[in-house]
Amino acid sequence: MNNIIAILKQLRNSRNLSQSVIAEQIGIGRSTYTKLENDPSGFTLSQLIKLAEIYNIDLALLLGIKTEHKYYDFYTQIKKLIDEVT
Repeated sequence: MNNIIAILKQLRNSRNLSQSVIAEQIGIGRSTYTKLENDPSGFTLSQLIKLAEIYNIDLALLLGIKTEHKYYDFYTQIKKLIDEVT
């Protein structure tokens, strides 16, 4: 669990984002996000997926399950191409 806490804080801080900004993007209040960032067991799956999208990383990376960033880059590139076309 400590790895997830460290990962969440590192991702947010490395992008100079506040807890308020992230909370708004996943549809919760800042105080709720603060609690969840310190005890991520309360995040819903949809919130974790949204966090992975916000940080542009694989969900497995966010959860600390894997350490390599291989496949998500391909997905992101395809999504960007589709967005450009539409």
